[in-house]
Amino acid sequence: MKLLSRIGSDANGETFRTNRLTHQIGPRVPDMKEFEPASLTLLIRRIAEATQLDPTWSVEAHLGSIPDLTAAMTGPDTPILTAHNAELLRAIEHIASEMRGLHPEQHDLPLIDADPFKRKHNQTLL
Repeated sequence: MKLLSRIGSDANGETFRTNRLTHQIGPRVPDMKEFEPASLTLLIRRIAEATQLDPTWSVEAHLGSIPDLTAAMTGPDTPILTAHNAELLRAIEHIASEMRGLHPEQHDLPLIDADPFKRKHNQTLL
């Protein structure tokens, strides 16, 4: 654990100090410039460890196309990942998009799916 201390000033010019305890699990997740399949794999692994889910996944890069990063997840916890219209998968996509610093209109660049739930869902909508 580390104690991070930051000195700043508010809108009125008053100086303040903030302190917070932090701890880091594993290596740092890379910035957008470094974001690649290994980074998405690390993110999914961290989420799986923190939530005690047991997915199997594969991550692929598709440079220049949409989506540019895809993760296919399978395993016994797939029903949890796809519950409530795949909200957990959408949340992981959102985190990946935010880590990459993408604008909201670019949030379709990473695609995370489980037992092709999203693909099947999109086909039923057509």
